[in-house]
Amino acid sequence: MINFKKVSAIMSSALMLGMTMGVAAAANYPLPFVSGSTADVAIVYGAGAASSDEVAVGNIQANLNSAMPSTGGTTTVTGENVKFETGTNKLNIGDNLTTIKSVAIDGDDMGIILKSGSYSNSENTAYAYDQKIDLDTRLEYAFFQDSDYNSKQPSLGIRIAKGKPVLNYTLDFTTSAEDDGATTDWTDFEDTTIEILGKTYEIVDAKNATRAEMTFMRGSIKDTLNFQETGTYTVEGIEHTVEVTYVDSSTCKFKVDGVETSKLADGATDEPISGLEIGVTEVDYAIGATTEIMSCEFYLGAEKFKIDSTKQVEINDVIVKKLYGHIEYTSSNPIKLNKIKLEWIADEDVFITETSDLEMPGFGSVKLSGGALVTDTQEEVLIEGKSSDALELTFTIKSGTTTIPILGTNGSSGFQFVGGNGDGEGIITNSTAGPGFIMDLGTNNTGHQYFVATYWDRSSTGESYLVEISDDDDDTGVDFRDAITGADLATNIKNTTSFNIGDTTFYLNTYAEDDYLNISMGGSAGAGGASTYVDRIITKEGLMIYLPMDCQHSAAQCNLTRWNVTTGRTSPEINMSTANNISNGNYVLYMESENRDGTLAGGEDINITLGFESDHDVQVSSIDSSMKTTFSGANYWEDQSNDNLYLAYVKGELGTYVEYDSGANPDNAKIVYHGGQAYGTVVIAESGAVLSTGDGTTTALGNVKVLDSDISSMSSKNLIVVGGSCINAVAANLLGGVAYCEAEWTEKTGAGAGKYIIQSFTSPYSTSKIALLVAGYNAADTTNAQLALIGNTIDTTAGKKYTGTTSSDVVAA
Repeated sequence: MINFKKVSAIMSSALMLGMTMGVAAAANYPLPFVSGSTADVAIVYGAGAASSDEVAVGNIQANLNSAMPSTGGTTTVTGENVKFETGTNKLNIGDNLTTIKSVAIDGDDMGIILKSGSYSNSENTAYAYDQKIDLDTRLEYAFFQDSDYNSKQPSLGIRIAKGKPVLNYTLDFTTSAEDDGATTDWTDFEDTTIEILGKTYEIVDAKNATRAEMTFMRGSIKDTLNFQETGTYTVEGIEHTVEVTYVDSSTCKFKVDGVETSKLADGATDEPISGLEIGVTEVDYAIGATTEIMSCEFYLGAEKFKIDSTKQVEINDVIVKKLYGHIEYTSSNPIKLNKIKLEWIADEDVFITETSDLEMPGFGSVKLSGGALVTDTQEEVLIEGKSSDALELTFTIKSGTTTIPILGTNGSSGFQFVGGNGDGEGIITNSTAGPGFIMDLGTNNTGHQYFVATYWDRSSTGESYLVEISDDDDDTGVDFRDAITGADLATNIKNTTSFNIGDTTFYLNTYAEDDYLNISMGGSAGAGGASTYVDRIITKEGLMIYLPMDCQHSAAQCNLTRWNVTTGRTSPEINMSTANNISNGNYVLYMESENRDGTLAGGEDINITLGFESDHDVQVSSIDSSMKTTFSGANYWEDQSNDNLYLAYVKGELGTYVEYDSGANPDNAKIVYHGGQAYGTVVIAESGAVLSTGDGTTTALGNVKVLDSDISSMSSKNLIVVGGSCINAVAANLLGGVAYCEAEWTEKTGAGAGKYIIQSFTSPYSTSKIALLVAGYNAADTTNAQLALIGNTIDTTAGKKYTGTTSSDVVAA
């Protein structure tokens, strides 16, 4: 949903590699590491490798993750149904079904079960009617936990508590049906047929005694037998014999497969054989001098339901709990029958989920079903303490996946450092007295290595770069490069010169070699950049993350409103002066999602509280308590397989998923952010409908990074080995078990200074797997090898080898 400019290198790389028609199909990267929805890979790097090697590993992992198919497959339904979604309005987490469809479901939606019909009374007068279903307005698609469902594991779906309404069904006569009798028996309605919820019933009894009552009956087979006559019938593939053994003026008795029933009056049923009902619809009895009529009309496989207004419905003489019937009529002459209604209330806690349907009791005509959560592309954001003194943020932006420190401590009190732990490799976010910042290039505790260059047009377009200084020279100027890819972003920038990082605009006021840079946002000193920011990150999929800011100079110097005209937000600022730092307290990291239209920061907040363990090591303290109101279910839920792991979904269009691991030591949090609308699939359908989710669902790649010292845990997988044999023991194993360095590396591989190799081997740990070596003469060359791997067509078949000097000039060796 976020708009990025993309450049394809596939065509040029294919030409460089000399690809020709007619060759056997290659196992091109990402094969065999990712194939279809399956991943089989570990990415290995050396324990003593340069930090750029670990960045390269992260980029390869992110690239492989993007090769996995999109999560949340398409849900299809066979059979008549109404899906609770429209072209633009989906069932997001926290929505009620009636939010999506606010009007009743009727014959226009379900033309069989709810079709409009015509009813004729015994005088053959026709009356039109409509059918509809009104859902309760509180049926919410939510993330819930219930001891009566799925062993209390948190689940997505609809939970309806015992005693709460589900739906109302109404058969509404356009013109009221009439009975012109003057008695309490509504004889003009008896022995007539009417279609209800897709089934044709015979009205076998209708009256108004103390209240209106109607009995309806249908069955598999309808027939008439005379006294002592026998018939043979097949019901659901089983043959049955029925004999009339008794008839009087009002009742009949039968033997069904030799089992005798009780005396049954008109409208009565019995179950002589388990699961097989027989019901009487008419007794015909006349004895005279010349006439003898003794016959019984009946249904075999009978289904009977009785509505006794305001009472619970009876089906085959058994009360259906919490299903109430109502007959609305006008007491006059003639009687006017207006509506027949069924009111369904849950008689216990019930659930509509991917694995649990909810069928209307007794009638077997209509049900509510759920499918999988449908999601767009996704990315992960991790907040964790990698060491005791620095909290780190892992995220994916346009250039790839990386990890940066955001807050640090010296271990004696609260947070003392923004953008690091004071080791001279921090990220700068604070302002000077104007709309800009000063980067200290020294190695003291205030040193800075990176800044974030973020462009945002305050609508749906934005991107971020992690920028580092690759060179600063008094004569040639300053060079800025992408800290993730190593690519140049702006070069030879001198004092009082404007420059661009992507679409951002900066102005270099002054710099001193190996000392500092003074930079303003905008095209001139003090101008300010209307769409340029250094205090926030916009991830690849559009999550906006506000970085902590050091406001030790004054609040005015570090006020976010200088760079962000959006008002109404509490600025995420820290005063790091000695008197005002956060001493043993907490800091809230703010994030904002998009809305479904792609407007950045237009969606829900996600707030994570950062703090300290009891020994003062840094950690994620909690999901911010204010977030509970934005979570589905107004809470986060404990994972039943891990009582230290808490799970939540943010209500709203993107359905952001949040995990808080309180047992990770130190505690951490994970955000799974969807790049587009996430929505549930819920349908109301005929009972025979089948709801299924296609193969679009995927398992996320997860963390497949491993140190060379831990290779035994991943040795059965295909391997991508990053870094040369001098610093990576697995690379050394691929080259014969020798840790070749410098000249020996060049002699063994052919990759001298400024050069790299990408070479595939049969894995020495598993002969059915491959191991792909991605390495250069030095760390910068290894970075180029990683860029070449993910930016070109690389055949990973064992025995293949490529060399190159830049990311785009890779050639087959």
